[in-house]
Amino acid sequence: MSAPRVHTYVEDGRLLAFAPTGPPRENGEPVEPSASFPALGLPLRVDAAPDLRSAAYTTRDELVCVGQDGNVLWRLALGPSNDHVDPSRCATCAFSRDGRTVWLHRPGPYFGPGATDRLHAFDAATGAVLAQADPGLAHDWAGSLFPHPDGEHLLLGLPMAPASDHVFRARLRDDGSLTVVRYGFESFLYDLSPDGRLFATARGDDSITFRAFPHGTVTSRITIEDFGYDGAFVREHDPEIGYFTADFLDADTAVVDVHDYYGEGFHENHIVEVATGRVLGPLPGECRHKNTQVLGDGTWMFQGRHYSF
Repeated sequence: MSAPRVHTYVEDGRLLAFAPTGPPRENGEPVEPSASFPALGLPLRVDAAPDLRSAAYTTRDELVCVGQDGNVLWRLALGPSNDHVDPSRCATCAFSRDGRTVWLHRPGPYFGPGATDRLHAFDAATGAVLAQADPGLAHDWAGSLFPHPDGEHLLLGLPMAPASDHVFRARLRDDGSLTVVRYGFESFLYDLSPDGRLFATARGDDSITFRAFPHGTVTSRITIEDFGYDGAFVREHDPEIGYFTADFLDADTAVVDVHDYYGEGFHENHIVEVATGRVLGPLPGECRHKNTQVLGDGTWMFQGRHYSF
């Protein structure tokens, strides 16, 4: 069985890692980080190893791997970017689910005007380069990395322009070869299920599609009509889905939000059965109406507290 997914945040110059180990003893109990790592500079994208012994983060110009004691285990200069570097345009890193590899996506501007992006794989223990590949697209935005539980595969989402996002499947084999395959659909990549069987995508703001890994075959699709709002409500709020959340609650269900056009007024979080697209009902209490962090083990965090359905 693969290690649980680790969720990492930056707070007051430290990387805080949360690894779910089961449901809360009671809904709403305070959440404490499972591990904490000091960071130098300004971390833009972060991740922690499944065993929580190390963490990796990117800054404007470096990829850094550190231990819990703050010692730098290894670092890599990313090279100058000709573009403004912030969390939406920076290099992105992620540990493989077996902890052996650190994946890195670098947008094209790091390599010069008009250059294509790069996907790299590094030995997590030493920082040695294992492989790199060119997805064949040039863009300015940070990619989204979703390591597969098998330790070999990775889903890479590249936001390009409205309604033209791209999804790739990468595989690092034991012989050191790295292959990158672009899916034949244009969609935004939301999440990969904890067991790696399904992933969630969207094109536009009127539907969420659940697809089977690895080939991307459609398993189910949900639209605003599936949530049962009456015509008067739809006319008043002009609701959309998935602006904030379309993430797997566990292997069989996902949390999908419904919101008004700007995401600033009406907001509800609903649980969806991913195999069928059936809406099972809203999250309870205050969690129904606010942004949540879905953890993938049947629980979620809301305002620093832990909940289960």
